[in-house]
Amino acid sequence: MPDTTASPHELLDELLRRKRSKDSLVDYVGYLDLGFVPAAHHKLIIDRLEEVERGECQRLMIFCPPGAAKTTYASVLFVSWYLGRNPERSVIAASHTEELASTIGRRVRNIFASAEHHNVFGVGLAADRQGIGAWETDRGGQYFSIGVGGAVAGRRADLCHGHHGNRTPPRGGTGRGGTGGRRNAQPRSENLCNF
Repeated sequence: MPDTTASPHELLDELLRRKRSKDSLVDYVGYLDLGFVPAAHHKLIIDRLEEVERGECQRLMIFCPPGAAKTTYASVLFVSWYLGRNPERSVIAASHTEELASTIGRRVRNIFASAEHHNVFGVGLAADRQGIGAWETDRGGQYFSIGVGGAVAGRRADLCHGHHGNRTPPRGGTGRGGTGGRRNAQPRSENLCNF
């Protein structure tokens, strides 16, 4: 609910920030006010992630050194923004360990459930499915995270997302190894991100 003590100018500014955040991942990150701003290399990553969301990029792999905030931008913030823009879609997020998959899933869920996220997208978590690694939007979309060795057979996703951690990227550069997220799941729109 908007602050009733705010001036009309402040209310308009707030509405414009929400609109920009819905359309731009950089603005969304700023609106969440997480205490950091994207650096130049983050903006390059964000540009490619926005291409994935628009369907302009069918496969994306990001290779950066440890500590470059790949997980923060690509695995957490992008996924919450993607599901905000597409709350009826489904995401499978695979990682090299179940613990990391759960940690990332919790971070995505908590941002998705935040008041700031709701201010931007007007969508939140389903009341009856709010687990760490398996939750749903209140519009029927789903988030499912899995570690290596877990079962994803029979699940479908619009976005399959793999997180390799600090491991060597999959052989051949096809994006079809490492986490198993692409092999066992059937993405409907063929979008695949590996980080």
